[in-house]
Amino acid sequence: SKLTDPSAVVESMLAMQGQDLPGVLYSIGLRLHGGVRSSVVAAFNSGQLVRSWPLRGTLHVMTGADLGSVLNLTAARLVRGAAARHRRLGINDDDVAACAVAARSALARTASAGRAGMTRRELYDVFASIGQATTGQRGIHILWLLALESVLVQGPLDGQNQLFVDYQQWLGPRERCDSDDVVALAPLALRYFTSHGPATERDFAWWISLPLTQVRGAIKLLGEALRPVEYSGDTYWLAAEAAVTKPSQRGLLALPGFDEYLLGYAQRSAALAPEHAQRTVPGNNGVFRPTVVAAGRVIGVWAKPATAAAPAHVEPFVEFTFAHQDSFATGMAKYQKFIAG
Repeated sequence: SKLTDPSAVVESMLAMQGQDLPGVLYSIGLRLHGGVRSSVVAAFNSGQLVRSWPLRGTLHVMTGADLGSVLNLTAARLVRGAAARHRRLGINDDDVAACAVAARSALARTASAGRAGMTRRELYDVFASIGQATTGQRGIHILWLLALESVLVQGPLDGQNQLFVDYQQWLGPRERCDSDDVVALAPLALRYFTSHGPATERDFAWWISLPLTQVRGAIKLLGEALRPVEYSGDTYWLAAEAAVTKPSQRGLLALPGFDEYLLGYAQRSAALAPEHAQRTVPGNNGVFRPTVVAAGRVIGVWAKPATAAAPAHVEPFVEFTFAHQDSFATGMAKYQKFIAG
């Protein structure tokens, strides 16, 4: 990558799967020219990058500038989809409103004391102090709703913790627009297909948590900016500029778990052979192991070394040649440089 700014990397991807914070920091670093961990952390601490739940009920990293635009399109639909779950947890609108007031007040006091933000546990204590239980996933769903309503967002990093801050104080007021506006979706669709293409309309609809009809309308609006590619009876879309660019001949990549290369699609068989799926996501439990990718295909998984001096553990799915070993060692050196920087 020629990008040297972490926020430019994330902006180009639109959003990056972020439930594993150390993993997504490295996912950004891998796409950053000469990037080190401290530069990515600095982008969070300055408000350029944030983490929230704008897509599929899952944590993602986005630029602060883009988060509001995506929430305008996805938040109301995500809240409706979780209504039954929230009834079972005993969460109603009054509960959320009371927690919003309490959270904003606590964050204001925290800021006056010179602290950047609050941890999840500290916010749970604030909710409990006003009689709002946080056990049995009730707490995380309240945080999720407050994030979708732009009350809270995860911003600065404090050691291994990412702190919650007041959305408006950190990013400014969220500008609202029509949540069904296909015109607003079109430029986001272009960025998805530019960074993730070739991909199908179903991939994008799943990724952004919106109906196929809305996605198809956005693709139609984009016209010549996208190019269709037919393969095995499906239509894949990619940016017109990518359609005439010679693909790069990349070597082996050691990707962190939950990287967009694999998780950015509803259908992943193009990169991950079905017979290797169980070893990549053991028990289909939703926890993706770090992967080794060569020639566009997942050829194994790896685990981080216990210490800087220890070698990483590789579990290959295919014959791991000397060339693979050499390339993996180069990847691990890059990983260590990122972590240390």
